[in-house]
Amino acid sequence: MLKKIILGFIIFLIFIMGFTVYGIYQLDSLVKQAIQTYGSEAVASKVTVGDVNVNLKEAKVSIRDLQVANPDGFTQAQALQAKQVEILLDKDKLGTDLIVVRSVLVTKPMIVYEYQNKKDNLSILQKNAEAYAQRIQKEAPVTPADPKVAKAQSTRLIIQSVEIQKPELVLQDTRLADKPVQIDLPDIRLKQIDSEKGVSAAELSAQLMESLFTESRRSISNHAPTVLFEAGEKLKEAESQIKSQGDKLLQELKS
Repeated sequence: MLKKIILGFIIFLIFIMGFTVYGIYQLDSLVKQAIQTYGSEAVASKVTVGDVNVNLKEAKVSIRDLQVANPDGFTQAQALQAKQVEILLDKDKLGTDLIVVRSVLVTKPMIVYEYQNKKDNLSILQKNAEAYAQRIQKEAPVTPADPKVAKAQSTRLIIQSVEIQKPELVLQDTRLADKPVQIDLPDIRLKQIDSEKGVSAAELSAQLMESLFTESRRSISNHAPTVLFEAGEKLKEAESQIKSQGDKLLQELKS
């Protein structure tokens, strides 16, 4: 179940990889701008990155401080964020229509699940991304004048490995606790999450979207007892501290 929650990041990484490939084939290599512009369009929420470094000699793309803002109406500023994302590509496939992503390494990602007014932030992002992917699939293909851009748009992706280190889940649900609860998740490794022939970024995103958020909500439900227990323990701790301070004050008054 927890793996399905973390796949939320992979959804956005797939979009990012598509935009990264598009940026690599542009003369100006405006990968950062592509991620922020089209990423924001995909989820209908602001997507920002701190820095992007494309090293074609090593077939490596590094992305720092990836952030996806929460939809309007939620208290947390960010829904998804990662300190570092490293994408390693197959050098021999860079000039072809099939880009092989050898590995994706995500360092210290944080996913925020927030429930308010009978809706949650992840479901909204899901619907936005699904609508975007479907719109791309339905639109009639237009061949750009620039052959490099046309090549990028026809590129398909294969992802061989995804590793997510030190993921964290922040759960904010007033039905369970008044304050956000942070849950540390184990490292996660996924292998070959797409077909051997490769698919477009939008198609791969759509495939994962269907099961992602249903499983996410199930995982949140499974964590509810843990959250309630932790909230109870924090309450006991607060009561103990209050009692201790009260006893101390009483002794001072007596003396």
